[in-house]
Amino acid sequence: MPTAGPASCRPGRRRRWRTAFDDSRAPDERPADLLLRAVEHLATSEAWSFPLDHELTRIRARLIADVPVLRAGALLRNSALRQRLTAALRRTCPDLDPLHAAALTGALVGAVDAALESIAADADQPGAISSTVIEAARFGLQGHLSHSESETVGQGVRRTP
Repeated sequence: MPTAGPASCRPGRRRRWRTAFDDSRAPDERPADLLLRAVEHLATSEAWSFPLDHELTRIRARLIADVPVLRAGALLRNSALRQRLTAALRRTCPDLDPLHAAALTGALVGAVDAALESIAADADQPGAISSTVIEAARFGLQGHLSHSESETVGQGVRRTP
């Protein structure tokens, strides 16, 4: 996501994450399901300047982890992302209270950020970054996903090199 994702300063980046919220919401779909859909959309989007699973993403993650000024910028972007996701989630789910919306998006962004830091710290860690991002999102939202989504949490995602 924001910490190690592809060039986040490209025009139209907001359109990419909003797309997941623009789709119609199923009556039984929980707010966490919408957030997971947004992450899956971002992690698999072909609209990035380079794919999320590109080696440049790993290099960028390592630089952010190692260079304090880059880390500070990433933390600011994460904060802005959480705010935008929370606002989009509340627009889509008007009955959702602000605290619940903020906690869900914080759990999501925190889980993904921690997983990406793990990838940056372990250069030999195999697997696709996109599947790691989706798996981390599922862990972060565990307990808040609909029944069908929560059944897959903890079973692991097969990673392909």
